[in-house]
Amino acid sequence: MIPRRSHCLRSNVNDDDNSQPGPQDEEEKTEEEEEEEEKEEEKQEEEEEEEEEQEEKETQKG
Repeated sequence: MIPRRSHCLRSNVNDDDNSQPGPQDEEEKTEEEEEEEEKEEEKQEEEEEEEEEQEEKETQKG
């Protein structure tokens, strides 16, 4: 099994080899980034919906 690389520790990998990451690495990285972005967007949307619900409740009370 290949250990997963943490993006912050990437400089430790292949320290003696100054080669650029291959296309496969780039694809994996972008897929992971896209997934993270989607999760963050979903969180923001949920928070916005909750805020709107709170505002509606406050408007109905007033």
